[in-house]
Amino acid sequence: MPEELNIVPGSVWADNAPRQNGRTVRVTEADERYVYVTVVTNSRRVQEDLDTGNLKRRRDTRGHAHRVLRVAFSARRRRTGYRPTDESADA
Repeated sequence: MPEELNIVPGSVWADNAPRQNGRTVRVTEADERYVYVTVVTNSRRVQEDLDTGNLKRRRDTRGHAHRVLRVAFSARRRRTGYRPTDESADA
């Protein structure tokens, strides 16, 4: 089983997926199988479109809640999944 990182409510994690570059989420709850998160920042591509008024292609996802498999928060996940941010230390 992959090494698991410390997942605590209030911690902020960055999305590793290339299409989601810049997106961060805050952990609201975690159980044995899932981590429940709320989007804190949009990906850079989405935010650029929103800032330029290109609303046909994108929507603001800040504040949206998601359920993510806990394995996505593994220390071995590099290309996809989530990594802790500096803000996590403050949580």
